[in-house]
Formats: sequence, C-alpha cells, structure tokens
Amino acid sequence: MKRINSIETVFKKKLIVFFFGLFLGGIGGVIAISGWNNFFPGSANPDSGALLGEDQAEEAREGFENLINPLLDCPARERYTFTSMLPYKKIEEKLQSLVDKHTQLNQLKTAGIYVNDLHIGSWFGINARATMLPGSLVKLPLVVGHLRAVEANVYSLDQKILFNRPDLLNLYDLQLVRPTVKLEVNQSYTLQEIMRRSIVYSDNVAAALLEDLDNRRSLDDLIAKTHIPINPLLTHGNVLTLKEYSGIFRILYNASFLSDANSSLVLQWLTQADFVAGISAGIPAGTVVAHKFGEAFEGGEEELTTINDCGIIYYSPFPYLLCVSLKGKDPVQLATIIKEISTLVYQEFAKRRP
Repeated sequence: MKRINSIETVFKKKLIVFFFGLFLGGIGGVIAISGWNNFFPGSANPDSGALLGEDQAEEAREGFENLINPLLDCPARERYTFTSMLPYKKIEEKLQSLVDKHTQLNQLKTAGIYVNDLHIGSWFGINARATMLPGSLVKLPLVVGHLRAVEANVYSLDQKILFNRPDLLNLYDLQLVRPTVKLEVNQSYTLQEIMRRSIVYSDNVAAALLEDLDNRRSLDDLIAKTHIPINPLLTHGNVLTLKEYSGIFRILYNASFLSDANSSLVLQWLTQADFVAGISAGIPAGTVVAHKFGEAFEGGEEELTTINDCGIIYYSPFPYLLCVSLKGKDPVQLATIIKEISTLVYQEFAKRRP
C-alpha cells in the first residue's frame, strides 16, 4: 500500500511539473511574440514588409549603370537578424513622430509614406496601403506604357504628333504647379518629346495627347501586365496606394518591363523634373534624384489638396525609393513637410550606410 501511494505521489508531482512547464512556456511564447512585434516593424505593422523576419531573397543583379540595376535572379536567403532590422524601426518611429507633430499643428489631414531599401528589397511605411489621389503621378506609367508600345513597333520615338487642339490648353489651368515650358498650338512634336514633357514638366496637355494617341490602350496594357491599378488619366477617380504606385519605379530600376535603354531613358527624364521642392529639396546637392510629383485638389468645405512626390534617391552605393502623399489645406506647407520627411530618411540611411 505504501509503495502504491508513493508511486501516485511521484506521478502527481511530475504531472504538476509538466503543466507548470506548459504554463511557463505559454507565457514565454506570448512575451517572445510581443517582443518581436515591438522590435520588428512589419511583424506588427501591416505597412511594413520583407524586412520583418520573413524569408528574403538575395537578388542577383547585372550591375548598376545609367540609373538602373537590372534584376537577373532572386533565390531564397536566410532570415534577417534583429540587429539588421532595428534601424528601420527607428526610422519609422521618427517619421511617425514627425507626422504626429504636423497633424497636431493642423498642417496635415492625412499622411502616407513608403520607403524601400533597393539594395536589399526591404520596405516599411506609414499608411503605405491607404488609398490616395495620385494626380499627375499617373503620367509616369502612361509614358512607360507608350514606350512599351514603341518597343513592340506600334509607334516610333521620332514620329510626329501635331498639336492642333487649342481646347486642351485649359488643362494647364488645372495645375497648381504649371509647366515652365508649354506646348504651342499648330506645332508638331516627336512622340519622344511629348513623353519627355509629360515627365519633366508634368505637362497636362502632353499627357492628354499621349492618352488620345491610342485611346489609353498602352496604359491598359501596362496595368494588365504589372497589376498596378491605375484609373483613367486626368480624372478625380484615381485611387491607389503608395505601395502599389511604387511598383512603377521598381520596374524601371530593375529594367524588368522596358529594355535597359528605355528604362534608363525614363529615369533620366525623372532626374530632370523641374519640380525642385519636396523630396529633392531634402537631399544634399550632388545626389541624383529621379522623381515624379503629383497634385490633386479635392474641393469641398475644407478645400483639401493632396501633394505627392515619389522617386529614387541614388544615395551611393545604396539607393532607396521614397514615396510620400500628404493631404492638407496649404500645398506650400505640404511640400515643406515632404522636404522634412526626405531629409530625415536621407540622414537615417546615411547613418546606417555611411
């Protein structure tokens, strides 16, 4: 009887220890997951991705030249470590503080930020998956779509287009930041020049001529192949996210949609953009920036304006992509805040990759 009681006692003790171990293990798991979410930006933040402990891909590239770095292969690689991801979390926190400050000062209604480290393909952001009004940002995919048609021999870069539509001139009145050089009625321009003006000067009329050239078929082809959801040009119905829109810059940088030469050509035009506020203003002189600016006026009682700026900052040798969309009442103030954001991101990247 004593022997049986002894066995039962031992069994009960082991059972208690077993369940106590399970209890401690569960607490430990909760703490571990909580800690992971606190320290790794995208594990808790749906606006971050790929630098969050997920399996990454070591990108095999042809080599950087003429603003592009063609992507050749993307095999799997090991997960990132805690120390390699922590700097991104710090940048994200500083950006959030900056946005909060201007929101509290009633200078911002909404803000979206997307940052992609093109060296490793990792990204993070603030409201990067929230929809925004892209405005003139859509001129870039419109041009890319037509260059794709040129490569398919549908058009040629040197073919002439006669501008004989004076009724289109009122499109300039819709632009807050108007082109410094405008098209002239009854003048002929090459297709290449029309595309260049659409990007460099963000010319509404040039973009309208491109759209009329093929009734938007080239843009529809780009949408079908890249899955970037762009609606018709020059309407107020355009809504997409910064993360979605950033894809157009990645396919240019990777030279994965156009030829190397044409990808480089578009990026060269983007470096010549005559809008020098926003992202460019926050970058030190001498650093190349290939970017596209866009604006959209909502009207209504608050008369809100959306100012967008998206582009590649060629911080050598580690370029990164920055896209910002801000909504507020004062477009000049919004451009100044974009400059602040651009400066902050540049300084943080410079610290991380001196």
